[in-house]
Amino acid sequence: MANEDEKSPLEEIVNVLNRRGHAQMFARGGPITKGMVETGVAQEWATSMQGEFGVAISEIRQSLSDPPDCYVTISSETVSVEITELVNGEILKQISQGKRVSSLFQQQQWNLGSFSDAINKRLDEKSENYRRNKASVDVIVIHTDEDYLSPFDISRWLAELKFTPRENIQNAYLLRTYIPNFRDWWPIFKLYGTLA
Repeated sequence: MANEDEKSPLEEIVNVLNRRGHAQMFARGGPITKGMVETGVAQEWATSMQGEFGVAISEIRQSLSDPPDCYVTISSETVSVEITELVNGEILKQISQGKRVSSLFQQQQWNLGSFSDAINKRLDEKSENYRRNKASVDVIVIHTDEDYLSPFDISRWLAELKFTPRENIQNAYLLRTYIPNFRDWWPIFKLYGTLA
């Protein structure tokens, strides 16, 4: 008979998601590993690239070194892919200090300025990390599960924004978790590059 204090893998996963409390899709810890999240995101990115841009991506495989997080094959070429999350870290911090996510409604809202700043911050942080490590990647996929970051708003904002390519990141995409009635795949947005 199993010890009643032992949790099943499913219970551990639910606890990890609940502990995070915000943008839970990409919570990690316990049985949810960094590799599982990155591989899952890469698979959704591949599906979205095919659906949105007609780019066929195959042979998704984890990298043994970091960066990059994984490699894929596009047109018989090996392409390096970095996976990184866009999440409101201040909300995660407040939740970890005991605040209820429902009390943080205003902080969860996005606008053109906060969106632009957050994307540039992720690109700058990753670019600086690659510079320090004398590395580069072919593609960065910034993924998000932010509840109030609407793909409709993102589309509108991107018509007004232009992101400066980073010299050590050739292509950049934003991938939003699935939203019904937007597309049949996860919403994907090209930030810059020539891949599609």
